[in-house]
Amino acid sequence: MMKHRVLASVALSVALLGCEGLGKMFHKPTLAERIEGLKSSRPAHVRRENVRWIMEHPQKVSKEQKKEVVELLSLLLLGDLDRLVRGYAAVALGRLQDDPDGIRALIEAMKRDKDTLVRCDAVKALLKYNDRAMIPEFARVARSDRDSEVRQSAVNAIGALGGKEAVPDLIDALRDRDASVVFTASERLTDLTGQKLGLNQQAWREWWSENREKPLGAKPARPKKKKDAKAEKPKADKKKEEKKKKKKKKKLFFF
Repeated sequence: MMKHRVLASVALSVALLGCEGLGKMFHKPTLAERIEGLKSSRPAHVRRENVRWIMEHPQKVSKEQKKEVVELLSLLLLGDLDRLVRGYAAVALGRLQDDPDGIRALIEAMKRDKDTLVRCDAVKALLKYNDRAMIPEFARVARSDRDSEVRQSAVNAIGALGGKEAVPDLIDALRDRDASVVFTASERLTDLTGQKLGLNQQAWREWWSENREKPLGAKPARPKKKKDAKAEKPKADKKKEEKKKKKKKKKLFFF
């Protein structure tokens, strides 16, 4: 009975929609149509669907279309009223990479967007560029963002980029008012340097002032141990001493 109802429903859909309507139902949009769907004049759900598709399939954006896509994504990231559209746009720009316009939009969103998650998405997207020149931008966010989750993301990004440039900013982050940010900064410092100085900012500052010229992760030189005079004796002398000890033990036993 149920099967007949389903078939009847399908038949009715075919009759109502016709061949052209059914074609639209199963039509896969081209990239040009996806790009058109990014424009702000479209309804929010249409923009959201198309920006998410580009976020999930960045490899399908050709070099010829990339500039237009990046421009539209940048506009959506900085101006769209829908939080999901802005978040998807940030992730998509990070996956497309290698575009100065996209970087500028991401930096602006990381600093200015009113939504915490969008700012976090922008931080993670910028990290995809793997550029240590971004460390000062992340450091500004780590110092000034009102939300600890964003500050923590920025500290993680600084640590992930690594290098000596990261150490002073990670030490500064140890004074953050939120424990999660402080612990993250301490962990990233230990990962970079191999030192286990915990949450003590003063100890890290002192260590850095003494080691800033050394390679990161270098182990401190250990003081040389003084050689034991007994250890320097040749093996033959040791054997003689052992024989003497055995003789003394025998004498004590039979006395």
